[in-house]
Amino acid sequence: MNLNGINVEFLKNILEEIKSNKEKVKSLTIWRTRIRWLGGFKARAYMRRHTLDIDEVSDLAGVDTAQNPVETLLAALGACIMITIVYNATLRNVEIENLEIALEGEIENILVFLGLEKEGNPGFNNIKIDVYIKSNANKELIEEIVNESIKNSPVASTLIKHVNLTHRIKIF
Repeated sequence: MNLNGINVEFLKNILEEIKSNKEKVKSLTIWRTRIRWLGGFKARAYMRRHTLDIDEVSDLAGVDTAQNPVETLLAALGACIMITIVYNATLRNVEIENLEIALEGEIENILVFLGLEKEGNPGFNNIKIDVYIKSNANKELIEEIVNESIKNSPVASTLIKHVNLTHRIKIF
């Protein structure tokens, strides 16, 4: 049976294998990325068999040929939350008709990054997350799934230790 584009039986088999195989668990705990400088502010990230180009915006002397690192971080956060929502919904037999996540991050002091000031945080101090979701499930169950997913998202969990993450759920 497929639900939310996921083969449920296959997913359950994978979960059973993970429960019973400590080596499988260990293999899922280490993730690697390598970044190669391409000149200027351009870079290419290599992950397993995938690549991701990164550049800086023209307002910061980049060429703007790709997303910049902070946009990439927001994309990784949004994608991880989305995957976790789909995972949790699927395991609870909840069909998702549509799902979109919008994120906005506020850098506390860009001047520190630019070397123009010495004090302050050059990173995000706030990230706002809007989850737009359409489902056949009731509002309470959707809210429970989304809240649990944000709590259990590996990327969100990593960031929440240093960044105040707030989110809203938009059911449509």
